[in-house]
Amino acid sequence: MKVQFICVYFCLLLSHLGFGQIAHSSKINNSEWYGEISFDDSSIMLIKISFEEVGANSGKAILYYPEYNNSALSLDYSVKNGEVVLTNPLLIQGSPLNEDAIQKLTFQSNHLLGDYFRNGKPIGRVKMQSTPPDGFQSIQKEAEEKYGVLKYYSTLDSLEGIRVIEQVDAQYRSVFGKEYFQSFGTVDFFGISGTMRSYSNNNNAYLKIELPFLSTVQVQTDTLGWEYSSETKTTLINRSPEDIENIRLSEMSRILDGGGSLQEVKDATYNGIECYSIELHHDVVSLYVVDKEEFKVLFNDDDGEVVIYSDFQKINDYPYPMKWDFISSEYSGSFNLDSISFEQFDESIYSIPKEYSLKIVEQTQQFSAEDFYERGEELFDKEEYTESIENYTEAIKLEPRQGKYYYSRGVSKQLSEDYYSAISDYEKAIELNYYKANCYNRLGVCMYQLGDNKNAVENYKKAIALDSSKSIYFSNICHALNREQKFEETLVYLDKLADFQTDSTVYYAKGALLTELGRYEEAYAAFEESINSGYANALVYNYYGVANYRNNDFENAIKKYEKANLLEDSVMLYTENLAYAYYQNENYELATHMFQKALEIGEDVQGASFYSSYSLSLRNLGQYDQALEQIDKALSLENQNAEFYDVKGLVLHDQGLYASAVENYTRSIGIYPDDPKPYYWRGLANEAALNMYDACQDYKKAVELGSEEAEERMSDSCKEFGLGKPLDN
Repeated sequence: MKVQFICVYFCLLLSHLGFGQIAHSSKINNSEWYGEISFDDSSIMLIKISFEEVGANSGKAILYYPEYNNSALSLDYSVKNGEVVLTNPLLIQGSPLNEDAIQKLTFQSNHLLGDYFRNGKPIGRVKMQSTPPDGFQSIQKEAEEKYGVLKYYSTLDSLEGIRVIEQVDAQYRSVFGKEYFQSFGTVDFFGISGTMRSYSNNNNAYLKIELPFLSTVQVQTDTLGWEYSSETKTTLINRSPEDIENIRLSEMSRILDGGGSLQEVKDATYNGIECYSIELHHDVVSLYVVDKEEFKVLFNDDDGEVVIYSDFQKINDYPYPMKWDFISSEYSGSFNLDSISFEQFDESIYSIPKEYSLKIVEQTQQFSAEDFYERGEELFDKEEYTESIENYTEAIKLEPRQGKYYYSRGVSKQLSEDYYSAISDYEKAIELNYYKANCYNRLGVCMYQLGDNKNAVENYKKAIALDSSKSIYFSNICHALNREQKFEETLVYLDKLADFQTDSTVYYAKGALLTELGRYEEAYAAFEESINSGYANALVYNYYGVANYRNNDFENAIKKYEKANLLEDSVMLYTENLAYAYYQNENYELATHMFQKALEIGEDVQGASFYSSYSLSLRNLGQYDQALEQIDKALSLENQNAEFYDVKGLVLHDQGLYASAVENYTRSIGIYPDDPKPYYWRGLANEAALNMYDACQDYKKAVELGSEEAEERMSDSCKEFGLGKPLDN
C-alpha cells in the first residue's frame, strides 16, 4: 500500500501576489448566472443570464439588464472547450442597447468571464457567478417597478412605420406649432421639492429650478450656452450644444420632428397598454413608446436618459403629459407642470444677468488634464481607487495621448481587481511609450491573476528584457513558471533573483523547487543555506522534511517535521506530515497520536487520504473498530478509490470478518482490475474462510499480474486444483 502525504503547495514567498486556480468546463452546470459589467468609464451595471439547454451543450439564453430600463436580450449559446459562445442577440424587453453585447464567456475559478462589446470593440469586462449577489432580487424588482415592462412584438413594414411617425408628428405639431412656449410647476429631486419654470422658442431654451438649498439656471441659445448655480455662485459658459437638450421640456418629441434616422417601428406593450415602439438614431439611440389609441408618448429613452410621462391632459386636442419622471445613472426626479401657455415673453431672459456675470468661468478651461491627474494621485495615495480612476479618466479625456494617465489608471484598476480593464490601460501606455518595462510587468501580474500564466510569462520576459535591474520582475516570473510546473526554467530565474535578494527566502524557494525535481541532495543544501542565512521558520523545516520523506529518509524527515511543529504547533499540515513520517518509520503509536492531533487542529479540512492513512496506523495498533471508523470517513468522501476498499478489506480480515473483506476487495477490483494486490488479499480472505477454489483462482490472477507473493502461496496451497507444484505420486 502506498501511504499518501500532504506537503505544502510550493510558494516562493518572494512577493505578495496571490495564487489562483483555473477550472475549465464544457457544460453550464447552473441555469442562472449573476454578475456585473465593469465599463471603461468606471461605471458598473448588474446583469443576469438564464440558460435553457436545447441540444448538447447549446440552447437559448436570456441576458437581463435590470438597471438598464429593465431590458433583456435573447441569444443563442453553445459551450465548447471551456467557453460559452453567445450569438444572434435580439432585444425582447426594455430599451435598445446600441451594443453587440457579450460574445464569449470563459469558465475560470467557478466564474464566467468575458468582454462587453460595442461596434466590435470591447468597452467593458464581464464577471459572473452562479449565486446572486446580495440585494440582486430587490434591485430587479425595483427596476421593474421603476421602468415598467416594455415588450416587443412584430416589426411593422417601412411604409406603416412612416405612417405612425407622421401621425405622431401631426399630433405633436398641433400643440408645439406655437412659436413661444412657457410652462411652470414643481420639481422633486430625491424627495426634495422645489419650483421650476421653462421658456423656449425656436432653438433657444431657458430652465430655472429653485430648491431650498440651491437655485440653478440653464440657458442655451444659438450663440451662447450658460449655467448658473447658487452653490458655487459661478456662471459656466460655452457648454456643448447637445447638453441643453436635457432641459428643453417643451420638446418631448423633438427627434420625431426632423432629427435622426428611423431604424424600426414595432408593435409593443408597455405595462399592458398596446403601443408602438419607435427607434431612431442620431448622436444617440432614442426610443419612443406611443399609445396606439391616442398617439401619446408614454416613454422616452435617449441612450439611458429615461423619461416616463403620465397625468395626460388635452391641450389643443393633444394628450400632453403634466408629469415627467426623469431616471438616469446620475439622478432621478420629477417635473409636475401646473400650467402651460403659448404667449410671447421677453427674450432678454436668455442673456446673462448682471448679478450672474460677476464670476464667469469657461467650462472647458476649468481644470487642466494635469489638475485631474494630480487629484487622482492624491486619491490613489489614500487608497480611494474608484475616485482616483474617475480623475484619471477626466485627464485622459482632455489629453488622450499622455501615457502616464493610462498607466496610473491601470494601477488603480489593478488594485481594484478590475484586471481586464487594467490590461487595456497598460497596453495603451505601452503604445504611448510610457514606462514600458513596468507596464509589461503589471500586464503579467494581471494575466497571472486571471489564470493566463502563459501570457503572464511572456510579459514578464519583456519587462526583464527592457530592465533587468528589478528583482520583482524575476520574482513574478518565478511565480508564473512555477504554476506552469516549469521547474527547470524557474530555477534559472531563481538563480538570477539570488543576485538581488537581500533576504534568504530565495534559498528556501530553490530548495522547494529542487524537491519537486527530485534533486534531493541539492535541495538539502539549499534548505541549509536558507537556515544558515536566517530564514529558518516552520515552513522551511516542513519542506526540508518533505525532501527527506520523498528520498525515503524517514528518520531525518521526522526530525525536520518535529522542528516545524515545535516552531508552530497549531498548523495541521506540519502535524499531518509528521504523522505520515512516523507511520513510514513504523512508529504507529506516535503516528496515531499525530493523526489525532491533526484532526483536533482542522477536522473540517481533512482529505480522504488522511483518513485512510490514519486507519492504517490504527490497524497496526490493533485498534480495528477505530480503524474502520476512519476508513469509512475516507470512503464517504471518495467512494471510487480502490485503495480505500483495500484498506477496509485488510481491517475486516484482521477482525476475522472474511466475507466482508472479500466484498471490499471485490469493490476494489471492480474499480481498478489490473492491480495484483487485491486479488492476492482476496485469495487470503477466501482461504481463511476455507473457500479454497476461489482462493486459488485469485492467486492465479494475481500471479498473472506479476505478484510473487501470490505465486508462492499458490504453490503451497493449490496443488489439488492443478495449480502450483505437482502432487507427489
